[in-house]
Amino acid sequence: ARRPNGTLNVPPAFRDAHAAASAVLLVPAYPSSHLARCRIEIARIAGDHRVRLRTIEYTYWYDSLITEAIEGADGLFIIPSTEELPAHLLAAFMGPTNRVVFFDADMSDHGIPSIRLYAESHFRSLFDHLWETGRRRIDCLNTQGHNDEILQRLASWRGWLDTKGAQGEPLDHPVEPFEDPIESSYRVMHELAADASALPEAIVTTTYPAAVGAVRALRDRGIEVGTDIAVCSMNVEFPGQYASPSITGLEFPDLEPLLTGVFDWFKTESGEWPGQRLIVPAEPVLFIGESTRPA
Repeated sequence: ARRPNGTLNVPPAFRDAHAAASAVLLVPAYPSSHLARCRIEIARIAGDHRVRLRTIEYTYWYDSLITEAIEGADGLFIIPSTEELPAHLLAAFMGPTNRVVFFDADMSDHGIPSIRLYAESHFRSLFDHLWETGRRRIDCLNTQGHNDEILQRLASWRGWLDTKGAQGEPLDHPVEPFEDPIESSYRVMHELAADASALPEAIVTTTYPAAVGAVRALRDRGIEVGTDIAVCSMNVEFPGQYASPSITGLEFPDLEPLLTGVFDWFKTESGEWPGQRLIVPAEPVLFIGESTRPA
């Protein structure tokens, strides 16, 4: 088929008829550039591997669409929300005949193949960067709702502080599921920055939206980010590299090597996952922006 601009495209009906497998991606119904990037990249790689991917947005774990998705596809990707996962659904996901993979989360302790975008060692490379710029008191700001990934990020920061003998305070203000973490981050940081002498040398946020709110609040208080205080995020999203100041953080990894084995699994008849339960990128990609200039 030829597009209006003259380029060629494989018609969806033809592509779907020649797909080797079908998969469903369950994603929280929340407007997020990170979730959008995940959806786009998973869909692109699925097409390259001849896997037909259907995306379903959900708001609650009790949505009937989730149960239907388990039964109606060769494979199932799940990006979890911050709501607690019900026991009956966890049991269903652990079923021996279900090919279920958690994405951007770690459920490997339950025997479920899981893809984490960042390993603990990756976060340490970010913290080490702050140390190398001369920062010794590094607080951690979180406004994302708690789930296993967020708790692991908080634990990584605390463990690194203990190893280095550095100082830092947790600023943990999780929002309710599907509430805006940017607004919460702004309020927390705007209040803290009322007394500039109380600010740490650096703030690392668990997610990029928290960094956005923090930077705006600090600038509204007349505090120069990158000079007076360093701010970085454990992962940086678009358009963090193009913001002013640009935000330091771990970049979105290449998903191709993480997903290839999963899509091969979806195309087989076997229900048993053949590899390691936890899949992580081999190396971190750290973007160093203007928000963490040397002290």
